[in-house]
Amino acid sequence: MKRCKSCGSLYIKDFITGTCDNPQSGRGVVQPDDTCKNWHPRENVTASILPDLEIAYKLLNTIDKVYNMHFDGLKGCEAEGNDIHHALELGGLKYAERAKIATRQSRVLQERRKYKDALEVMEPLYNLMQLPEGTAFIRKLSLVLGDARKADKYHKERAYFPRTKTGIAISNKGGG
Repeated sequence: MKRCKSCGSLYIKDFITGTCDNPQSGRGVVQPDDTCKNWHPRENVTASILPDLEIAYKLLNTIDKVYNMHFDGLKGCEAEGNDIHHALELGGLKYAERAKIATRQSRVLQERRKYKDALEVMEPLYNLMQLPEGTAFIRKLSLVLGDARKADKYHKERAYFPRTKTGIAISNKGGG
C-alpha cells in the first residue's frame, strides 16, 4: 500500500493501469514516487509479475509441508513441557535444579508460542488447500506459471531480422 499523491489516502496500486483504487480520488493516475521501488507504470509488466507469481505458487504448493512442520514443532514443545512438569512434580529437586528447569520451561513456552502463532496464521490457507478446489487451483496456477515463464522467455529471446536491405538499423535486444 502506498499514499496517493492526488488524494493523500492509502491505496493499492493497480499494477496494469497505474491508477489509485480509492473511489474518492476519482481514480486519478498515480505518479511514481521514490518509495515505489518495485513497480512503475512504464516498466515491463511481465518482469514485475513473474517473481510474485512464482513466490505465490511455491507458498501454496508447500503450505501443507510447512504447516505440518510447525505442527510437529508444537507437539514437540508440548511433550517437552510435560516432561518439565513431571520433573517439577515428581523429581524432588533442590532449588538450583528447579531454577534451571524453570528457565528451560520458559524457553519451551516461548518456542511453543511461536509455533502456535504461525499455525494460527497458516491455518485458513492450509484448510483451503486441503479442499479439492485448492488442489485444482494449484494445478491451474502451475499451468499459468508455465505459460507466463514461456512468454517471458520468448520476450527475452525475440529478435527481428529485416526482410529487405533498406539500411535501417534494428536492435536484436529482447525484452520489448
